[in-house]
Amino acid sequence: MMKKLILALAFAAATSTAQAAVVVEENFDKVEALAGQGWLFQTRSIPSTASSGWTQGLAAIFEAHTPPSDAYIASSFELVPEGSFVDDRLFTPAFSVAHGASATFYLRGEQFEDFFDLLSFGFTNGSGTEPEDFILVQTIVVPTDDWTAFTITLGAQGPGATARLGFRHFGPYDTANIVALDTLRIEIPDAGAIPEPASLLIMGLGLAGLPLARRRH
Repeated sequence: MMKKLILALAFAAATSTAQAAVVVEENFDKVEALAGQGWLFQTRSIPSTASSGWTQGLAAIFEAHTPPSDAYIASSFELVPEGSFVDDRLFTPAFSVAHGASATFYLRGEQFEDFFDLLSFGFTNGSGTEPEDFILVQTIVVPTDDWTAFTITLGAQGPGATARLGFRHFGPYDTANIVALDTLRIEIPDAGAIPEPASLLIMGLGLAGLPLARRRH
């Protein structure tokens, strides 16, 4: 009877798969509502401007990754004076990274000869918004042929750790054009689905008894 119980517990532990909780999901239908949901907009363009730097998309430039056609967020050289240095930043609400996190999103630029757009994106340490606050970052030239999917993953940062996902569109006015972001989703492992040490021990005991049970039958 005891062996059967151990085997049952082992089977339950082995068949429980890790779940992921969605903490941020945004299709940018209404960019003006994001600030009220914990998103941060910053512009560090030189010279500084009153604009937030990120605005609702325009279907006339290209259509969104998912409908409606203007449902994306964009940063454009047109939001700063001629001769400026573009530096527009966008940050999601903060979320736990105690057990890590994974983000997927789509990016697109406008194809225009002799123009290109640089974008950095990554997870910050806590709620920081400065370059030194990033604990994982990538910098790319934004693709212009179509919407392109990106995935970025952060390992477990320990109990109580938080982060934001940040985006920085930057570059000289004379070469920058437009960056668009759409269909963003951030997931974190469900702590309730991560096996506790006791569960792992039970599973180990059950697996250890499995050969004996097989021989018995």
